[in-house]
Parts: sequence; C-alpha cells; structure tokens
Amino acid sequence: MRKGEALALTWGDIDFQRKEIKVAKSLNRKRPKKGEDVILTSRPETPSSFGWHVSKTRSYEITTPKNRASYRQILMPNNLYDMTYEHYVQVKQDYGFSNNIFVFGGQVPVSDQTLRRRFDSYAQKAGVKKIRIHDLRHSHASLLINKGQNILIVSKRLGHSNITQTLNTYSHLMPNMQLEIVGALNIDI
Repeated sequence: MRKGEALALTWGDIDFQRKEIKVAKSLNRKRPKKGEDVILTSRPETPSSFGWHVSKTRSYEITTPKNRASYRQILMPNNLYDMTYEHYVQVKQDYGFSNNIFVFGGQVPVSDQTLRRRFDSYAQKAGVKKIRIHDLRHSHASLLINKGQNILIVSKRLGHSNITQTLNTYSHLMPNMQLEIVGALNIDI
C-alpha cells in the first residue's frame, strides 16, 4: 500500500473473515497553498470521513485513492493477518472503539513525524539501513517478482493504473527471464 492509503485505513476496512484489506481512500497532509482557506462544506461525521479534518494541533484530508486501479482488495499473508488481528483485539478493548477509527493512530491518524521516528528507531534496533516508508512497497513488489509471481497480479496488488507502470518500475529485476524464455523454447528434436 502507499503510505497515504495505509494511514487512512480504519478497522472497518479490514475483513478478518476473508483476510482482506479494502483500499478505498487515502490520507493527505499537504497543506493548502498560501492564501487558500480550508473550507469544510459540512462537519465530517467521523475522524475518517472524506474531507478536511482540522484541529488546533493537526490537519489532514481523507481523499479518494490515487487512481481508479488503486481501489482494490488486498489479501493478507498469515503473518500480517496474525499481527493485525492481535492489534485489533487489543484496540477493541479500549474505550470508545468503533470501526471508523484509524488502524494506525486511533481517533486521529498517526502523524508523519511519529511514523518516521518509530520506523527509524526500529531500523536502528534491528541493525539495518534506514530506508523510506515507501521503500517497503518497493521491497514487497521486488520480492513477489523475484519469486516469479505474475507481473499482472503484482501490478493489480500495487494498485498501478496499468501494467506498463509496473514493468517500467521493476523491469530491472527481470534480466534472467529472457534466458528462461529461450530455455522454454529450446526443444530437443
């Protein structure tokens, strides 16, 4: 998922029966340009409703995803499902739980600074190189491609608008595929 898609996730977006995450919104923290006012056409119903949410300390906007293909259902592998469900059970015990609160945060989404600080802290504890949050998305795609997964399915999982975008980004991972194709065509006669 893109960072904004993950930060906009609420508990209602996760189907624990099907082990599936529904991506249907994104979180934006880009402030309006100087001189532009944030106009709330109506008071948002919940902290995760579409539109701008402005408080004294934070502002964020819940928007539609990046493109039409970004609306998707993502199946969770077992280890992610287990961690997410354990977190869900713990959060559900908290006062005021609802399916409209954020998976990463609670009543308000976690801030970019907090996310970055925690991510860097865990990288340091693990003794690995610091990377950007978005690089986890690239690692996920690279792992799937290197394991020989169908590039069209990987593209859909990433929410790319077309397979060309995926191929342009990850084609450098496929140099040996030419050899595999020729090997498949070589037939002993």
